[in-house]
Amino acid sequence: MKRIRKTVKNMLLFWILTGALCACQKGQESGGRVTLTVSMGTSSLTPEVTVAVTPEVTKTPSLTEPAIPIDETHFTSAVFREFIKEEYDKDSDGFLSWTERGAVTKMQPGGYNFSEECLDGFEYFPNLTDIDAENFSARQVIIRNHPVLQAFGGSEGWGPIGTLQIENCPALTNIGFYAGRIDLLSVSGAPLAALSLDDTIVGSMILDADMTLWGSVDERHGVSFYRINEDGVLVYYESEYVNGELVVKQQTPVEFTNRKEPQFPFSEEYWTECLANSEFGELELFRVQISEKEEAGYNEKGQKGYAVRVFYTRSNHDYGDKTFVIYADEMPVREQFVVRPAAINGIEAVEYSPNRGVCVLTKWDLAVVYQGGEEEQVLDVFDRHEHYCAIAADGAVKAVPVSRAGRYHDSLLRFMLTGTASNADSGAGRADSD
Repeated sequence: MKRIRKTVKNMLLFWILTGALCACQKGQESGGRVTLTVSMGTSSLTPEVTVAVTPEVTKTPSLTEPAIPIDETHFTSAVFREFIKEEYDKDSDGFLSWTERGAVTKMQPGGYNFSEECLDGFEYFPNLTDIDAENFSARQVIIRNHPVLQAFGGSEGWGPIGTLQIENCPALTNIGFYAGRIDLLSVSGAPLAALSLDDTIVGSMILDADMTLWGSVDERHGVSFYRINEDGVLVYYESEYVNGELVVKQQTPVEFTNRKEPQFPFSEEYWTECLANSEFGELELFRVQISEKEEAGYNEKGQKGYAVRVFYTRSNHDYGDKTFVIYADEMPVREQFVVRPAAINGIEAVEYSPNRGVCVLTKWDLAVVYQGGEEEQVLDVFDRHEHYCAIAADGAVKAVPVSRAGRYHDSLLRFMLTGTASNADSGAGRADSD
């Protein structure tokens, strides 16, 4: 009898402990502290099991909707914290919920006095794509580890900015400033970024060599430009016109990090040589149509005559076509016709990247050449064409007619060399060096 009572007691204990453990698990999942007490009475078959769940008191938001406090740990500047509270803390609880942070896609912090402040914490806004620095100045701005940020910059009324530090922003495409001052500009981990500085003084520049210098690059265009000095260093020049003369106000050497070899030279002579040796199998706004030409008959070699009609477009209002006769044993095919420079009348740098290459505005005359016979035959030279030409570090050349460049919203060089403009039908060729 005692053995039976003991067996029953053990079975009851097992069942009750199993239920208690389930209660413990539920209590832990709810975030509480669980206390399990088992007491074996001498006069009862049933053990006394007590499960106590004590709720934890915490200010940490739930894991399903994480929130961050608007404090110095997340946002260094007290003034910036006030801006964030006023603009984005919709329920005024001192926290930024996931919903509050995710709703911010553009930030305009201008109008606050950040002149002695360090602004950071932009990475806590996961959908932020644009920071407008109009009417904005700060001692320091740190933008780091932001996966979707695309643009940062300001027009008139911004600055000065003491230090602008941008790190690990892989989606950043545009950094642009007009009429202001930055004491130190440092950009790394932003390979798609195009930097545009116009009428802007910069004390020091440290840039990722993958990024692009965009806008006023050539010294013949605008008051802000780049030039190689006698030591072979690329220098940013900020100048102004005084009594009709261009006077340099500031010269800032550009220090590049993440440089790859070989470096693409900042040299108009080199760019001209690359373009002069380029050849295009396909070139936008040049179209070749081939058909039999009965009235041409045959030549003295017994070759049949074919009509080759070349369509060209210089601009939206300047286009036409010319027809030529080709004698060949078989009907010529489109691949036997190429377009190559006949004369380069001028080039002007638009964008430059030490690792990627250059984009230049090219004014040139273009020859249409038939390569299907025993010798090449120049059908004609079409003059006064303008293209934006991108020359990559490996010598590849792509060309986009100026009249079609409006489809590109920012960096032509990046679109033309990274393949992101594959739907633009841009011409492509290669420079063949002797």
